[in-house]
Amino acid sequence: MANTKQELKDDHRATVFGATSYGKAVIQENDALPEGAVLRITTAHYISPNGSDIDHHGIQPDFQVKSDDADEAALSENSWHSIPGLTPDR
Repeated sequence: MANTKQELKDDHRATVFGATSYGKAVIQENDALPEGAVLRITTAHYISPNGSDIDHHGIQPDFQVKSDDADEAALSENSWHSIPGLTPDR
């Protein structure tokens, strides 16, 4: 499996702006075991077309764009108001 942003970047089909992504490149499944234990199994791992592994590293943007606290607050509060039927998951 691959990440669309990294695929586009690898293929030189997009310029990526923003901050480095979180770097979670695995999908894990949790299975409950007796006495409250949990078995966590990795079921998928994202690898880009050129073989880049973003796990724990994230996707590096071509151009860093930093936002300040005011930008973050405006996005988190206002973006939901423009999409009918959606509410923030808080």
